[in-house]
Amino acid sequence: MTKVVEKYHFKKIQVYDCLKKSAASGSEIGQKIKADLDAGRLVSSDLVVAALDEEMSANKSNMYLIEGFPKNKDNIEAWNKKMSPKYHLKNVFYFHCSMKTLEKRLVSRGAKTGRKDDTPEMIKKRLEIYKS
Repeated sequence: MTKVVEKYHFKKIQVYDCLKKSAASGSEIGQKIKADLDAGRLVSSDLVVAALDEEMSANKSNMYLIEGFPKNKDNIEAWNKKMSPKYHLKNVFYFHCSMKTLEKRLVSRGAKTGRKDDTPEMIKKRLEIYKS
């Protein structure tokens, strides 16, 4: 993704970083996001979109690459409801891998970054929610 960002001059937003920033802000939205992150729950689509809206409004770029979004139809519906008047969602890249591979990658990421929600137990819980 780094090459795509550099070549086309996208502003890259990583959803998890955006959520952490919002959670740290202490805003009403941030407090709700923090509660979900601390509990290991998936953050609702409406809250994710609200955090993205704040981040994108602060950056004033014309082109974004949002890593980790959308994850499902609910994300797209929440985006369309709130963001379609402001931003045009042009492309979505979907990379498929097995759940076992995904679990391994997330555990590895957690070991490298220290993410509290990338423990094997939390990952299994999040993936079960995601699959349902």
